Amino acid sequence: MEPRRPRLLRIAAAAVPLSLVLVSAAGSAPAATTIDSATAPQLLAITQSAIRAAHSGTSYESKLVGVGITSVLTNSQATSGEQFTTSGKAKSDVRVISGALYFNFNAAQIASTFGLTNSRWAYKWISVPNSNPLFLTMAPGLQYAALTATLAPTGKLNRTGYVRVRTAITIGVVGGVNAGLGLTSGRQVLYISTRAPYLPVEVDATGTLHGRAVKIAITFANWGAKFRIPVPATPTLINRTNL
Repeated sequence: MEPRRPRLLRIAAAAVPLSLVLVSAAGSAPAATTIDSATAPQLLAITQSAIRAAHSGTSYESKLVGVGITSVLTNSQATSGEQFTTSGKAKSDVRVISGALYFNFNAAQIASTFGLTNSRWAYKWISVPNSNPLFLTMAPGLQYAALTATLAPTGKLNRTGYVRVRTAITIGVVGGVNAGLGLTSGRQVLYISTRAPYLPVEVDATGTLHGRAVKIAITFANWGAKFRIPVPATPTLINRTNL
């Protein structure tokens, strides 16, 4: 069976004032401030704190390299995650549930990953125990820490004014590209919602990879949601295949 079609759920946030409390690095008494007056590093610290409190979320990444597009949708939470990837003709659905990994690849993805053509395991669920090296290769990308690891721009940070991103009013934090995105150089903007709890809305990055121009856009939704990620009904243990 072909991997099921992903859905990007949306959860609306209630409007709140643009005020918050910051504590100085010296540990002095909290001082009331606003999003308007927060510096770029302060904004980054605020949204990182909100991310840690959320514990789950959805990201949708679109990467353009030359004329090729790769899209990755990931639902992540504390003990489970699911990731749908499309790159050219290759498609995959990968799940991590309670320390076990399951994947469902189409024929093009099996050929790309395992070098096998006309494989009988296309569109079938395969289970991978955490003792298998493939688990260590695939599972970390589905974890909540991975969903948020590449958010932050690096180097000298600046902030934008108010920017509308899709339907949200945001403020951008601008800096160098995060190494986790795999680009050797470039510019990255993290757009943060002006509504409490000030969570990320989108990341836009441009840079180079092996001398080729790359554009990456990552949008976020469903912060704090509880995802139902079922164990496939009849998976085959990878040790019983030729993969």
